[in-house]
Amino acid sequence: MENKNEIIDKVVKAYFEKPDKTLEEIFKEYTKGFSDDKRRSFYKKIKEIVN
Repeated sequence: MENKNEIIDKVVKAYFEKPDKTLEEIFKEYTKGFSDDKRRSFYKKIKEIVN
């Protein structure tokens, strides 16, 4: 699993490369194909980063 900095970098790059998309759309696109466990872990890390 990627560390927090790698996740932040990928999300920020995607957001600024595609400013017409919402963060929700970017997160859904990024996690497409993830297993349920990996998706939960990703969103848990995002929540930790935001908090």
